[in-house]
Amino acid sequence: MPATLIKTQCPARTVLAVFSAQYPIFNKHLPLAIGINKQLSQLHPEISGKKFIAALRHHTASTSYLKAMEKAIHRLDFEGKQAGEVTEEQVELAEKQKAEKLGLFLEKFSSQYS
Repeated sequence: MPATLIKTQCPARTVLAVFSAQYPIFNKHLPLAIGINKQLSQLHPEISGKKFIAALRHHTASTSYLKAMEKAIHRLDFEGKQAGEVTEEQVELAEKQKAEKLGLFLEKFSSQYS
């Protein structure tokens, strides 16, 4: 993908597609290391900062990622190497965020079909 396209036109999902193609941790929704954004931004200077942050937010807010966080012990860097532990507080936050997403979904679903 041309660098200019990534900088100017690609949405968060396209950035995630680039990361998923290069880094298995994104495909598997494994817990990301704290500060991975700095590592990846150095490796991918062609991706603008705003799109980069939006892509990581989209990824870490996904239900698959939150489920992985609930069960995880370690965080991983972009190479899949251990890079810190998942704390109890982080597990609780993932559980809370997943429950909120489910609540919003159920609320939307019930309002559409009631």
